[in-house]
Amino acid sequence: MQRSSGVSSGVKITDLSDYVSYILQIRSELAIAPPKTLWFRGHANDSWDLVPSIYRSKNLNYFEREMTRDFTLSASQLLSKVPNSELEWMFLMQHYGLPTRLLDWSESHLTALFFALTDYASKVDAAVWVLRPGLLNLAVLGEVTITTCSNPEVLNYLLGPPHLRQRRINALSPIALRPERNSARLAAQKGGFTLHGRSPTSLNEFIEESNRSGKRSIPLYKIIIPGEQKMAILKELLQAGISHSVLFPEIQGICAEIGMRYSDAFATPGKLNDLL
Repeated sequence: MQRSSGVSSGVKITDLSDYVSYILQIRSELAIAPPKTLWFRGHANDSWDLVPSIYRSKNLNYFEREMTRDFTLSASQLLSKVPNSELEWMFLMQHYGLPTRLLDWSESHLTALFFALTDYASKVDAAVWVLRPGLLNLAVLGEVTITTCSNPEVLNYLLGPPHLRQRRINALSPIALRPERNSARLAAQKGGFTLHGRSPTSLNEFIEESNRSGKRSIPLYKIIIPGEQKMAILKELLQAGISHSVLFPEIQGICAEIGMRYSDAFATPGKLNDLL
């Protein structure tokens, strides 16, 4: 493993064994053992910050109330089970690709690595971020547990009923939130979320500032996957049973996996070993 620049700590790994070894090193450094947990998030480009989709454009967050309203009005008729709360609607919006103040994380380091490698044809370096979610909540909420949707503090992160016409939420800083894993996808990916407040500051910048202040130390690691190594590591992951059809247990996941296996970037005609 070769050290590089990063947030809190950064390494550049070369293969799957290298990656797993460094994860074990992080767990040892932080004395992580059950029931404590780490969260992982994969990025196809190592230059991307930890910014929720709604804050990736200049003004989109202003229309959060309207997007939520339009989605609830249009999607209700298509759902077998209608969400019971504003937060559950937000989870569903995130699931289907609408911009929200959520960032997806996983308790599985292999799942996050897979997502980092999905743009396998690109030579751009990818990254996996590693977060200690309990210590994020300790810094923001004063409690080390990963909070659930029932925590009253979560209300500060919601706009509230549409008739209130509220465009500004009370909460400022991000928290780690453990959702009910009531979908096959969330369960397969061992998913969790950071729920962000009204500040558009990236999570990594927020943590850097918090760590500089000396108030609370929040461990955050960034692992770099060199672009030229992505394909080889992805094939190692497939052999380990980490694939689209496993992480997306639905027809789209099966199709994505088949399409990848036979793509020009992934397989060479006449070399059957590349496909098996």
